[in-house]
Amino acid sequence: MSSTDRRQMLGMGALAAASALAAETFQRISTADPDALTLAELEADVDEIAVVYTSVPHVALLPRVVDRWRQVEQILDSRTAGQARARVTLLGGQFVFFLGRLAFNTGDMRSARRFAMLSGHYADEAGEPVLAASVAALHSSIAYYTGRYTAALDHLRGAARWDHPYVRARMAAYEARAHAANGDVVAARAALDRMEATAGDFRPAPGETPVGDAAVAMFRAGIAARLGDATAVAEWAPLAISGYQNRSGDFSAEEEQHAVLTLAMAHLLRPAPEPDAAAAVGIQVLTALSTNHTYTVAERVRHLDAMFMPAHRSIPAVRDFTERLRQARPALTAGTKA
Repeated sequence: MSSTDRRQMLGMGALAAASALAAETFQRISTADPDALTLAELEADVDEIAVVYTSVPHVALLPRVVDRWRQVEQILDSRTAGQARARVTLLGGQFVFFLGRLAFNTGDMRSARRFAMLSGHYADEAGEPVLAASVAALHSSIAYYTGRYTAALDHLRGAARWDHPYVRARMAAYEARAHAANGDVVAARAALDRMEATAGDFRPAPGETPVGDAAVAMFRAGIAARLGDATAVAEWAPLAISGYQNRSGDFSAEEEQHAVLTLAMAHLLRPAPEPDAAAAVGIQVLTALSTNHTYTVAERVRHLDAMFMPAHRSIPAVRDFTERLRQARPALTAGTKA
């Protein structure tokens, strides 16, 4: 056999091997897509989590979210393609977003940041505006609660291309609190007005929770408290509490406790302070935290404690609140990481 013939035979053998590999690869690709029922159930799961995650203790939700995320990652590691891959990519971003929220709500900002980065990667690939904006809101929250208020605003501004009716009010609310923390009263109030104008009765979707009437009142009361506007706090805090308790529209156990704490602060901001009433409300929130710990509420309790004047510390109710807070402090700060 000539050298030319040998090269031709070798070439044909390589072609045959490549042909067999092509057939095998096609078979793997064509069977890699998850079945329709699996996808439908994963999408139903993420929708159910969106509805309940603001009212169910985070420790109860975590195993379910982690399990579904791992299932999604296994699917993404296969040769899934086309429309099925687009659906699974979005699911991956949504489940990881909820992991970021759960980490944030336990005070583990480092893990929350990692989950937010991964979720953002999936959100960009999926091109889904609610998830992408929600990731930016989570980054903003992490920056806000670590004292980086300008960075909190930058994350929100960077998400302008993902504008969507569902998240507009939430983004405006987060902008308002960052402006208030920076001392820009005019910008804070303008953002609050945009929040109220774009709020609505949305069904919770995978991502941030919507802003309805109760949340509008909660944010207005909370930012008024930061700005020292006792009149606005007294106006809005009761409306927020009533809205959450009546479960009319939006509901969040975390945000309800924020509204309750703002009412406690109102007792201290008024011209004739009522520290005993403020302490009684603080004790109520500490009791709720013992069964459903949330980092932001724990932070707000500490802010309330800092508002008591030295002369207030001898009042029995205030002494009781201070002692309960001291006893609860290790649990309130457990797991906190920057």
